[in-house]
Amino acid sequence: MLKEYKHVRQPVGEGRRRWFEGKVLELIVWYGASEAVAGFQILYRTREGERALTWREGKGFFHSRVDNGTMAPMKNLTPILLPHESVPWDKLVVEFERAGAELEPELRSLVHARLVEQR
Repeated sequence: MLKEYKHVRQPVGEGRRRWFEGKVLELIVWYGASEAVAGFQILYRTREGERALTWREGKGFFHSRVDNGTMAPMKNLTPILLPHESVPWDKLVVEFERAGAELEPELRSLVHARLVEQR
């Protein structure tokens, strides 16, 4: 099940953010000025590494591979998102249905609907 972090940094001038973590995936939700969901990101792991599926209102989905940088002492350790093509839609829908079962109904329905639309 996804459990919400209660103390998420809220950058000044941006909408509110919420962050949920589970064993299989994480969910970050961005809210706009009207408190409507403006976007969300699902982070999940594959054999090849971590992936991020991001949805933004009016822009749709973007799928990325998470590059965690390098472990060399003089190199960048900041994770960055790089384009990635293949999205396991069916797997993500099933995993979200399991992990998100205890989210409030409105949020769960919105994320689920967006995922199912893309299958």
